[in-house]
Amino acid sequence: MSTEPFSPDWASPPGKTIAKMLKERSLSAADLAERTEQNLEGVQALLEGRGTITLALARRLSSVLGASVEFLDGA
Repeated sequence: MSTEPFSPDWASPPGKTIAKMLKERSLSAADLAERTEQNLEGVQALLEGRGTITLALARRLSSVLGASVEFLDGA
């Protein structure tokens, strides 16, 4: 694992990025909701850009999607 801080020079809406990751892993929004202990409405809001990614949610998303917490949390 790299010790370099995550410092992208680009931006992508979190919901769009998460939706792409779900598709790549053949997971549905319902799968993500179950695996991250969120309700489906909350996951839909996240995918639509209306939800907030807390540090706790970023950690759960990281464990399901494989992306770093820093990437998901925007830290």
